[in-house]
Amino acid sequence: MKRKMLLSVLVFTLLLSSCTPPAVSPTPTTTPTTTEIATKEDAQVFAQFEDELESLRQQLKIPGMSAAIVKDQELVWAKGFGYADVENQILATEITPYYIASCTKPFAAAVLMKLVEAGQLDLDAAMAGILNDTTFPFPSGAIHGYAGLCETIIELSKDTSGPYAAYRSLFEDYRCDTERITVRHHLTHTSQGVPGEAYRYNGFLYGLLSWVAEAASGESFADLLIEYITGPLR
Repeated sequence: MKRKMLLSVLVFTLLLSSCTPPAVSPTPTTTPTTTEIATKEDAQVFAQFEDELESLRQQLKIPGMSAAIVKDQELVWAKGFGYADVENQILATEITPYYIASCTKPFAAAVLMKLVEAGQLDLDAAMAGILNDTTFPFPSGAIHGYAGLCETIIELSKDTSGPYAAYRSLFEDYRCDTERITVRHHLTHTSQGVPGEAYRYNGFLYGLLSWVAEAASGESFADLLIEYITGPLR
C-alpha cells in the first residue's frame, strides 16, 4: 500500500471525524481484516497506519473516528478508533455513522469554485435565474422554482406560533422578493437584509447552493462530491 494513499485517507478521515462527536455505533458487520487481505509487508504498513491514526486521535482529543481504505473499488481495510459514545463507553467501529454538520460547507464551496473555474458558474449570477426551474422538496409538498421558494420563505418568516416559529431566524429578512440575491451572497452568508452588507450565518440558506451546483453543472451534488472531493483521494 503506497504511503501517499494512506496519507490521503488520514487527512480525509481526520477532516470528517474531528467536526462533531460521533453518533452511537450500530451493530458491526463483517469487514476485511489486515490478516485476511494483506501480504505480510502490507500488514505491517496497515499496523503502522493504525498506530498513527490512534496516536493522532489521542493527540487531537477526538472522541471517536472510523477510517477505511478502498482499492480498485474494493474495501481492503476498515477500523474504528476510540468511542462512539464516551459516556456509555460504546466503542467506535468501522461502520459508526458520524454527523459532520457544517463541515460539509467547505465541500460545497470547493465544488462551486471548481464550477467557476470550468466556466459553468458565475458567482454574481442571481439565484432567481439559476434556480428558476428547480423543484425543492418540502415537508408540506414540493415547491417549484425560486419564486415559489421565495414565497414560502416569506410566509415562514411570519410564523410566530406554528411548527416553524423556532426557525424564524433562518427565514426572516431574506428579501428575495425585492432584492437581487446572488450566489456570492449565499456563499458568504451575506444574503439576508441588504445583500452583501452584513454577515449572518445561515445553514439553511447556504444549503440552497447544492441546488445551484446541480443546476449549473447538470450533475447531481453527490456525483460532484465524488468528482471533486472524494475521487481525487483515490
